[in-house]
Amino acid sequence: MMYAQVTAGTITAVQGQPPVAARRLDTQQWVLGLRDADTATQEACGWFPVTDTTQPADTVTERYERSVDLVAGQPTVVWSAVAKTVEEQAAEAAEAEAVIERQQARDAIANLDQYLGLGSPTNAQVKQAVDFLAKVCKRLIRDQYGPS
Repeated sequence: MMYAQVTAGTITAVQGQPPVAARRLDTQQWVLGLRDADTATQEACGWFPVTDTTQPADTVTERYERSVDLVAGQPTVVWSAVAKTVEEQAAEAAEAEAVIERQQARDAIANLDQYLGLGSPTNAQVKQAVDFLAKVCKRLIRDQYGPS
């Protein structure tokens, strides 16, 4: 659970737990053992539990950044959409392509194992397996040494 310190209608701190001691905002008296105090006492010292919310799923063009804001007077996790940079989108596209290529490599190895188990694979089967393996090798070389 997270806690937010709210002073004069503004969030001034967000942390994992309230401090050990704090002053009540109404009487200015110190409260010791604030972490173990009841919620009303914590709130009287300006420390409120933060209401958590579910992060929306990122899209191809947007990601969501977390912040804590006052919503109807209650500190609440708020998610704001932020446009992904061209670099972020390119990295995600490259990773998606790599995932596909890794699966194709696994399929090629499985096909090769299957064809070798046949004893007499057809030329078309051998060509398909070699083509897949060549594509995998090119990807590995490109990943290791960069584009040619």
